[in-house]
Amino acid sequence: MVAREQEHTLSHLRLVAQHPGFWELRALQRLDGSHMAARGSFFLIATQSGEDLIYDRLEHAAQWARAHALQGAELFIGMNPREREAKGKDAVSVLTSCYVDLDLPEGESQEEALAEVTSGDLPLPSFVINSGYGLHVVYLLREPTADKPLWKQVQRGLVHRLSDLGADRSVATDESRVLRLIPFPNRKHWPQGITTALLYESECRYRLTELAETVGTDEGGKFSRHEMLTFSPMPFAQDEGEGSGTLPTGEELQHRVEAAEGARFVLEAWIKRTMRPGLHYGIVPVDGHEPSKPTLLKPGAELVADLYGWRFHFSADLETLGMYGPGAAGIFAYVCTVIDEQNQTVGEGRGVAELREPGMNNANKTVKMAEKRAQVGAVLRCAKLSQWFTQDLEEPVFIAPEAREREQEGEARANGPHRPSPRTRRGDCCTPSQCRDIRMWLKMTGRSEEEILRFYTIERLEDLPIGLADKVIRRLMELRRSKSEGQEWLS
Repeated sequence: MVAREQEHTLSHLRLVAQHPGFWELRALQRLDGSHMAARGSFFLIATQSGEDLIYDRLEHAAQWARAHALQGAELFIGMNPREREAKGKDAVSVLTSCYVDLDLPEGESQEEALAEVTSGDLPLPSFVINSGYGLHVVYLLREPTADKPLWKQVQRGLVHRLSDLGADRSVATDESRVLRLIPFPNRKHWPQGITTALLYESECRYRLTELAETVGTDEGGKFSRHEMLTFSPMPFAQDEGEGSGTLPTGEELQHRVEAAEGARFVLEAWIKRTMRPGLHYGIVPVDGHEPSKPTLLKPGAELVADLYGWRFHFSADLETLGMYGPGAAGIFAYVCTVIDEQNQTVGEGRGVAELREPGMNNANKTVKMAEKRAQVGAVLRCAKLSQWFTQDLEEPVFIAPEAREREQEGEARANGPHRPSPRTRRGDCCTPSQCRDIRMWLKMTGRSEEEILRFYTIERLEDLPIGLADKVIRRLMELRRSKSEGQEWLS
């Protein structure tokens, strides 16, 4: 049994390592369903001798892998050679294979998937591995290539063509990826695991340009129905019917965790590849503060809605308007309801805009601003994008007086003792962030710092008491909104 297991490993090593280089074997120990810790690497060295390859430590590599498997580790092999005994993309300078990792969707058997990938609609794989819960489909290259951009295009093309079988996009553009080494078990869901095996092998070898011509590339970035399902913005929602309302079992919860993590990974990759700064999102500069998280803009919200197949319905937000009390004028509030392709409500967002805001000089513009805020807020909430984006920030953060006091106490502890102004006791002075806000608002309103110093008979802005500093900030904000030219703004 041991001899047969070792022969399978040796055959797999020879199959993958068909070109000179350092070929990495990696042992990973599973911590839980989706997290693994490194337990070491072994590098098999292949060198060219005439037309043949000479392997250094080939049998030693198989023995090393088996020893780690006996200790509970899972074994993998790098699909492209390293230049040296090192890990990561920087160690990969030439590419010798293309590959796709199929995490088969529920209801799809390995036999059906294997029949599909070998049906002739795609180039025949060089070999296919039963990875335990899916398939690893590998296309070996006849000649090594250093053309990484073309290789990545082919990888994306393979994922796109096999997306209905659960092709993993996270594997596609990683040239240092390791895949399962046979026959060592996949222990994803139970300690004994499922034995991996070679299911299919052919003599087919390809030039990278041949694969590019026959597979195509995925330049459009479209997603399959399977991937759209993994994008569910509510991965923990239960279906109605029998069993709803009960707590999931540990195994069910683990599946949900893995689905949620996978959806987050795919969504983040799509955001980075598709969204453009200045068009779909922006950074709102805030003087005296760190820049905000990227702010989702209306075109970005619409792009996300297109991805999920959502549409919007706007209605007056009477509840919010009621909070302003009777007689309130120049205020527009809307609810944006998000509706999916099955005409089900996904969620909603609310937006308010006022005629007195800077730039809101007519009702039509103010209505559009309220709708835009409601729409962006709805997409942020329904798609759970707060990890990456925030809502529009149109003015600096205003800190309440009690928070200012806590802030100053912290700054005093950090900066050490200092001499207070004769006019103020320690703890009562204007904080650095208050000073920054006041100076910024002065600049925005065209006022001067000297006006404040004269009015309050102080020598420097830092001597202004906390309470008065907050009052000055409020008055400057009001001045900015009203665009008043009056001289008595401090009174």
